[in-house]
Amino acid sequence: NYDEKYLFTGIIRRDGSSNFGPNNKFGVFPSFSAGWVVSNEDFWEDNGYFNTLKIRAGYGVTGNDAIRQNGYLALIDGGRNYTFGRDGSAIEIGYSPNAPANPDLKWEETSQLNI
Repeated sequence: NYDEKYLFTGIIRRDGSSNFGPNNKFGVFPSFSAGWVVSNEDFWEDNGYFNTLKIRAGYGVTGNDAIRQNGYLALIDGGRNYTFGRDGSAIEIGYSPNAPANPDLKWEETSQLNI
């Protein structure tokens, strides 16, 4: 705040989550806003309609880590049956990865601008 006329706020947030792979455990989320209180300027005259006029704008980024734990790992799951033998009559329960590992899995980011 400068002279009750010029306003500025800035934040840089760094969050960490073990839900993400080793390449993106941390996210950086900046935000800022600036404002101008026009009614506090010397040229502002009381007009009977407005006693305060402020112009403000802001921008920010937020992060979301709401994914399943260890979602970046190749987890093993069962229920994948294998057949053996010449006629395929022998069935065994098998296990295999659900999906390949993704060490680059990262934060979901949403940005917002307001004026």
